[in-house]
Amino acid sequence: MTKTLSLYDKIKPEIKEAILKDQYKYPTLVGDLINTLKTKNFTIQLTMGEVNDVKSYAPKYVETLLQVYEMFETEG
Repeated sequence: MTKTLSLYDKIKPEIKEAILKDQYKYPTLVGDLINTLKTKNFTIQLTMGEVNDVKSYAPKYVETLLQVYEMFETEG
């Protein structure tokens, strides 16, 4: 049986890089976001507030639900 990856493991590299870049500037906010991504495995588990936090780090404006799913790599 394979281990299900966390959202932190699945998030696209350019988004993860942007999140980590703010880690020292906003330690509490980014720390909470990283913890959320590490403890959840599926996009559907994110609250709307958590989605909003993640999408603020996307390289382009995210306006649809499908674009939220596209911020994460799919398991292959």
